[in-house]
Amino acid sequence: MKNRSKKRRTGDREWISYPRCFLFTLGILFVALPIFVIQDSDDMESWPEWGRPVLIGMLILGVVVIAAGFVGSEKTSESWMNAATQNDASVILLILAAPMYFTLKLALSCITQSNTKSKKPNKSEQATPRKLSD
Repeated sequence: MKNRSKKRRTGDREWISYPRCFLFTLGILFVALPIFVIQDSDDMESWPEWGRPVLIGMLILGVVVIAAGFVGSEKTSESWMNAATQNDASVILLILAAPMYFTLKLALSCITQSNTKSKKPNKSEQATPRKLSD
């Protein structure tokens, strides 16, 4: 019998990935669109009855998609991205998600570089001078 117990290693993969950035972009669009529509409309009372529930539903959907990008696993974000990109019109969203991905990767690399430079070695890690023996 094979031992199938494998420990999950969290440090192997980076948290920032293209599927997560795609979900962030999609969620931000779903949150921003109802907000802009509500701010731009002067008279919401003349709207049809289904107008407000659609805007509220889009807002809730955007929050759920952003939350799935933040707390979901890599596999979940990949499957959600694959499901959302079944149509050719999603190419626009893929293009919009690319700058966010590159910006977050750059920010993460700058943060990790500054953290490694600012760390001071412990006394045990510092090199001690050795005496040369005759």
